[in-house]
Amino acid sequence: MMIKEFSVDEIVKDLIQIANESIEKRGRFLISLAGGNTPIKIYKKLADANLDWSRVHFFGVMSVACQWMMLAIIMDR
Repeated sequence: MMIKEFSVDEIVKDLIQIANESIEKRGRFLISLAGGNTPIKIYKKLADANLDWSRVHFFGVMSVACQWMMLAIIMDR
């Protein structure tokens, strides 16, 4: 299986697009954020985005929980 790498700019651009579409369709955007140092560059760029931040809701997740969820999804296929 080939793993594609994405730049921080690509990820932020996609997140902004998804957020704006969600706000337009549902009136809000829900996003789960991982802790640690890995996503910091994404969060810093996202902070400068032109979004209606009053409609953005953040939830923290533990990366260990995400890994177990992904494993369950993969094994369910």
